[in-house]
Parts: sequence; structure tokens; C-alpha cells
Amino acid sequence: MSTLHCISGGKKVNTREMLDQAASENYRMAAENARLQQEAEALRAALIECGAALSAQTRKTLSPETTQVLENIRPATRKLKAKAAAQS
Repeated sequence: MSTLHCISGGKKVNTREMLDQAASENYRMAAENARLQQEAEALRAALIECGAALSAQTRKTLSPETTQVLENIRPATRKLKAKAAAQS
């Protein structure tokens, strides 16, 4: 195996060590992505639940941006339900 210079530290690193470091970083990033995905799904579920609980009168007092977000989340809910039904 060849030996390379590490850019940040200037020390010599063989290709195996560099591949191990890259694999480790990829694993860390995949774990972080999975965590963020779960957090986004939880927030989405909470937003859907809150949107369903709002009365028509309360919806009138929301900002236009919030109303738009609630309107955009509904079709995606149908897609999720259709996907879940197709899987079962």
C-alpha cells in the first residue's frame, strides 16, 4: 500500500487508514441522518395533529405562512396513508 500525507496534520497515513477514516465518517453521517429523519417525522406528526385540532375560527387568525404550511402538509398525509396501506 502506498503512503499519503494527511492534509490537516501533515503526518503520513496509509490508504487503509484513510479508507477506515472515510468509512467511519460515512457511518457517523448516516447515523446523524437517521436521527434527523426520525426527528423530522416526529415533528411532522405533531404538526399534523395540531393542524387537525385547530378550529376554523382559529385558522383564520393564523399567519398566511402558517396556513400555507398546514395546507401543504395535508396532501403529504394522504400520500403517507396510501403508502402505508399499500405496504400492508
